This record gives sequence, structure tokens and C-alpha cells, in this order.
Amino acid sequence: MIAPTLAIRDLTVSADGTDLLHIDSLTINPGERVGLIGESGSGKTLTALAVMGLLADGVTATGSIRMQGLPVDVIGASERSLSAVRGAAVSMVFQEPMTALNPLMTVGAQIAEVMLQHRTQPSRSAVAEATRTLLARVELPSPQTIARSYPHQLSGGQRQRVVLAMALANKPALLLCDEPTTALDVTVQAQMIGLIDELVSENATSLLFVTHDLAVAASLCDRIVVLRRGVVVEEGPTAQVLGNPTHNYTRALVAASDVSGTPATALVTGASGTTVSTTSASPTVFNSIAGTAPALIEARNLERLYPAARRTLFASPTPGRGLHPVSFDVRAGQAVGIVGESGSGKSTLVRLLAGLDQPTSGSISIAGIDLATATPQQQRTVRSTSAMVFQDPASSLDPRMTVAQIIAEPLHGVSHAEAEHRAETMLASVKLSPDALRRYPHQFSGGERQRISIARALVTSPTLLIADEPVSALDVSVRARVLELLDDLAAEYQLTLVLVSHDLAVVRRICDTVLVMRDGTIVESGPTDEVYRNAQHSYTRALVAATPSLRGALARAQSRAAATS
Repeated sequence: MIAPTLAIRDLTVSADGTDLLHIDSLTINPGERVGLIGESGSGKTLTALAVMGLLADGVTATGSIRMQGLPVDVIGASERSLSAVRGAAVSMVFQEPMTALNPLMTVGAQIAEVMLQHRTQPSRSAVAEATRTLLARVELPSPQTIARSYPHQLSGGQRQRVVLAMALANKPALLLCDEPTTALDVTVQAQMIGLIDELVSENATSLLFVTHDLAVAASLCDRIVVLRRGVVVEEGPTAQVLGNPTHNYTRALVAASDVSGTPATALVTGASGTTVSTTSASPTVFNSIAGTAPALIEARNLERLYPAARRTLFASPTPGRGLHPVSFDVRAGQAVGIVGESGSGKSTLVRLLAGLDQPTSGSISIAGIDLATATPQQQRTVRSTSAMVFQDPASSLDPRMTVAQIIAEPLHGVSHAEAEHRAETMLASVKLSPDALRRYPHQFSGGERQRISIARALVTSPTLLIADEPVSALDVSVRARVLELLDDLAAEYQLTLVLVSHDLAVVRRICDTVLVMRDGTIVESGPTDEVYRNAQHSYTRALVAATPSLRGALARAQSRAAATS
């Protein structure tokens, strides 16, 4: 009988007398891939840290964790014993590569260190060659140049590839991945999933893949384990658990994972399409739908250049271009989605629309007010009629203020009693109870904090809401609820919505029109469903193809299961 790569028995993880996690039994056999899914707080990451012997001080574990390559039980093993297998018999890829990499060392030196530490190569020259081979294997361009680079000089996707190279440097028997693709653009995410698939197959590595994204889990894993509040509620073959779940919690996760649903319709009758230009010359009309609603936002020949940078001491400085000249209209009542990868110009455009930055050339007007020439009174009018929801509510909410103070902060010229009343009303609108008013941001979950951010944005009754990646950091079920909330509030308050996302499925869920950005240019636009189904630009087609689909992933999982049976 072949010994399992990982065997967990009667594992309980506790802190301050409270049980955080309990797993009766979990076994991963050689070459098997297991997906560990569930919402934040379900115990997924805690399981991975327990396996690695990396639980924080004050957190204790009882039971048994046995793994290939470690002659003793992980629980109770000395740090010296665990250090001997970490990076050799078992490796881990973390969610945020910037915190996993040493900013003071080149990435080549960090990969080499893993092999030198465990003496898996006969010489330093062999280590250097193996480092270059690994960088090439994870499909990084110019491996020699990358090896000499520091983490901050690489993109997020490149850094995650480096971490994957480090994790697989010594061909471990078990690879743990903790949300390794959550923060990546959809195309980069698809590439990373493909790489992990190839590399674990190549080395017959067992995989424990922690994620809240069911489509990603279905793409990679043979078996699924569902955690809820620290307890396993369902497990089995991927096609069975995700295709025909038996537990209500699993069914809810599956339902929430499909955010695309039926394409969103215009928020108000008469909402119309968007006219787009990618050059400062006469606008090229990608799509124009007849409608009577006036333009709330008018952008003409909008361009943003960044300060000049010198490549060498004597070279002429070359300005960076964040946004090429573009022109477009957003009509009152529209829900417009802006999609594209990191560096496509989405955030630059949003900062210009929100008045947080100034264009190098061109103009933006909101409700007929030119932002560049607006008087102080007009500026106040624009600020009162537009609001913004940011990606990370934890950093956009003041931790020293109560929720009541946070929501009421944008209100000016109203009494304390009126401010309190409006804050309570908005809190009810975002489905939070009145007792939240006296609490602080750290006392809420990520989804609840985002609801508070939305309440603050809407307390001044704006006509325009700009949402910058508002759900990218949320679990699938929380994401679905927040998207539904945004959709409902937009209809209730007759908002014009501009939603920024790298996920076309999210935009398709609530936006009637989409603008696709690449390299500072709008390459395609039109009705969201039409663009999704019949994309004209190759870049748009790549985004659509890379968007994870649980239905497609399950079909592939069923094919894999049939092939191996």
C-alpha cells in the first residue's frame, strides 16, 4: 500500500480556549489534488499553516498531521525538524508574493537560497543554472535579467511566478497554495493556474489548493473539501461536490460563484450606450444606442502623461503615458463597466473622473460642469453629486471613527441629529443593523466594511457613483451580495454607475455597457452582453476566455474523472 503524502487525523486548532478548526480526517495521496474551499474565517488558511507548522504564538494544535519526508508528527515536532522539510518535502505559495519575498535580495538569490539550504544541487554553479531553468520554466521572460531583479521591479504576476519557482525548486512531495491567484488579473490568473497544473503533473506533486473561487478549484482539483466555521461540511470528487452538492452551504457557494447571471439591463428607462474615441482626432464610434437621457459625463480627448523618466544618465527623459487621448459619454442612469488588466489605464481614468487627478490634456465635464475650469461653488456641486467606493474598505475607513461618524462625515451644514438620522437610514439601506453605528471598522468583516463604504458614498444622495474594484477582495458569496446591493441601490436612487473591474463576469452582472481598456486606450465598447458574446477585439476575446467559469471547469473535471476511471 502506498503511503499518503499527507494524513490529518482528529486535528483541532484553538486559541484562548476557543476551537477555531476541527478536521476529523483528511488524506492526500501521491499526485492527488485537493481543493479546500470556504469563505473567510472558515479555517482554510489555518489548515495550511497547521500543516506547515507555522501557527502563530498563542494558537495551539492537537491531533495528528503526518507527511511524507517527516519521520515525526508535525504536531509536537521541533522547529529544527520542520525546517528540514519546509521547502524540500513540502512547500507553500502564499497569496501575496510581496510579503513572501525578501525586498533586499534579488529574486535569483532567493531561489538559489532554497536549494543551497537543502543542498539539493552539487555546486553553486549548478544552483545558478537550476535557478535560470526554474525562471524559464515558470515562463518569465529573460531569466538572467529577472534573476538579477529585486521584487519591487517585477509585476504582481511575475512575483507570483517567482514564488512558485521557489516552492518547486526542490521538487516537494506536497505543494500548498493559499489563494495564489486572488489578486491577479484574469488573464494572469489563467496563466498561473495552467502553470501550477503543468508543474505539479510534471513532478507528480500532491496539491492542497486553498481558495474561495470555486471555478479555480474545479479547474485544478480532483477532490473538494468544503469548510464552514472550522468544520468540514462536505467532501468528495470535484464533479460531485460542485456539480451536485448535498449540503446547503455548498449549494449556496455554488450559486454565489456565478455572478454573471442574466445580463444586467439599463438602470432607468431610456439609458443609452457609449460613444468612444481612442484618438484625439474625430471620434471612432464603437457603439451608439439611441436614447433620450442626457450625458452626465462627457470626456473629450482625455490624456494623462506622467513625469519624465531617464533610462540612463545621459538619455533624454521620456514621459510615461497613463492614458492615451480618449473620448466617451456616460448618460444619466447608465451602468458602465470599465475592464482591463493592471496597467491598462482603468485606475488613471477613474482618478480623473473622481477629480483626484488632473488630465494632461483634454476635458471632463460632469453634469455640464467642466472640472478644469469649475469655480469653487461648481466644484462643491460636483463633489456633492458624485461619490466613490474604493477597493479596500479597511484602508479607506478611518479606524478611529465610529461607523456613525464615518457615514456622516461627508455631510456639511446639517445638525448632529439630522446627520445621525441619515447615517442610520443609509445603514438600513445597506442591510446593516442600527447597533453598528457605535462600533468601529475593525469589528466588521470585509463585506460589512464595504457596505459601510457604500453607505458613506450614498449619504449625500449623489447622482453618480464610481466604484473601483469594490468586490475583488471579497469571497464569492459576499461578492454576490455586495453586487446585488449595488444593483438594488442604483435602481432605488436612480444612480449613474461607473464600475471598474478586471473581472468581466462582475461587470456583466450589473452593467449594461462596458468599456474595455488596454495600454491606456479603449479598444472596444458596447452593450455588455453583446461584447461578452461577440467580442470584436482580440484582447477582449482573451479577457472573456480567461474569465473563470464554474460550468466550464466542471465540464473539464467530469472529463478528467471519466478519463481516469
